[in-house]
Amino acid sequence: MKAHQIAIVLLSLVAGLVTCGCRPADQRLTELAKSSLEQQSRQSEAVAENSRQIAESTRELVQAEAEVREQFIQSRRELQSEIAESYQRIDEARAQLEAERKSIAAQRYRDPIIAEAIGGVALLITALLPFLIIGLLLYSLNRGGPDEAAVNSLLISEISTTQISPAVPRLSSSPGAPVNDAH
Repeated sequence: MKAHQIAIVLLSLVAGLVTCGCRPADQRLTELAKSSLEQQSRQSEAVAENSRQIAESTRELVQAEAEVREQFIQSRRELQSEIAESYQRIDEARAQLEAERKSIAAQRYRDPIIAEAIGGVALLITALLPFLIIGLLLYSLNRGGPDEAAVNSLLISEISTTQISPAVPRLSSSPGAPVNDAH
């Protein structure tokens, strides 16, 4: 039993004993006992109400604590999820970085080979360029153009006419020589 309930029982016993042993003429003692009992009863009700409020507050506190724990657990899960995503992004970035590193290493291996090949082709072109120029010159010299064909046919006709008739004017070989030259 609680202390306040024990006090109520003792006061009730004291009040009962006092009222039994008193004379009826002493009403004052009876009224004192009654008022004491009423006051004790009110105090008991107040204690009971306080106990009920404490129990309700305790229940609300437990509920609030459970909600806070649930929020904490949810926050922790979200944080762990975010951390896992961060690790995944870091792993992906690391893999991408490794791929770029390998690509750069392969490029560093290929670049000197390509540069050497370009240098070799340039050297080959430089060596063949004089032969190409000589070949073009020879081609242009051996190639007969339309003017040259006309000059050749004119010369052939002049040569053939000079042998047949010496009186026909001929082309002179020098610019200041007379055109009608008889041989």
